[in-house]
Amino acid sequence: MIEISQETKEAIAAAKAEKRARYEKRQEKRIKEYALKKKKFDPETKKKIKAKVRPTRQRMEDLKYYDVIIKPMMTEKTMTMVESGKYSFFVHPKATKPQIKNAVQSMFEGVKVASVNTMITAPKKRHRRGFAPGKTTIKKKAIVTLKPGSKEIELFPGL
Repeated sequence: MIEISQETKEAIAAAKAEKRARYEKRQEKRIKEYALKKKKFDPETKKKIKAKVRPTRQRMEDLKYYDVIIKPMMTEKTMTMVESGKYSFFVHPKATKPQIKNAVQSMFEGVKVASVNTMITAPKKRHRRGFAPGKTTIKKKAIVTLKPGSKEIELFPGL
């Protein structure tokens, strides 16, 4: 049998301890990476990690009047409605009737709005050859009725 000196035994034990320490450190790192990747728990505190809060979208209170009205609708039907004091606009999809009313009155001086009617067009499916199928965007239309005696809106200034 081969006899091993005490110094060699101590060196072997130290090497094993060092190897074990490296292994444990590597395992800790793997667990931490897994925990952070899966967002389940913090390995140090053993507590659940709360989901990160996404940045909020623009709130309707923060919209200015020039953000509410996108553009006027220009069709034959809407041009005939102008004669009866009704104007139609594409507006922000989340705009409310009071916001639309305030936006029209602030954009066009001397205009007094009697009522606002709104409608939302639902997104429609579109199939494109060679591309992934998608949907059209949501659009909101507003028909604004002016009070009698109110100043008219000039859709084509200078004509």
